[in-house]
Amino acid sequence: RASHAFNNPLIVRSSSLAILSTKESSMKDEFVLVDFDFEHERSYFRLDKDSVIIDAVKRAEDSNDIIVRMYEAYGGRTTVTLGSEFAVSGAHSTNLLEDEEDELEVVGGNSVSLSFTPFQVRTVKLAIVDKMKD
Repeated sequence: RASHAFNNPLIVRSSSLAILSTKESSMKDEFVLVDFDFEHERSYFRLDKDSVIIDAVKRAEDSNDIIVRMYEAYGGRTTVTLGSEFAVSGAHSTNLLEDEEDELEVVGGNSVSLSFTPFQVRTVKLAIVDKMKD
């Protein structure tokens, strides 16, 4: 993890307001101003083992689902639980092009269990319920 953090440093730009474009807008130059609170830290996704690293979190190309890409970093076989602060209504294992392959069982409304082989990259598509889990 230390080498990953060194090679992929988190870059934070301090700002009291951030500009986000709106998808609903028909005008490309229309923006929404959002006030961010940098005093509080939150992790929306977590893994229960250090041997697997979350490499990317993004919106799916063809839906509003969330894509989480992970890889096994230590060269061993392991099973991990991916947990979310969001309520998850469904989950699928996908390929790198985000084509759904296998349906995954959602445990407790916000977690899925995944098995990894050495250095395996896995991509998971999560269908998120609109309201965040308390």
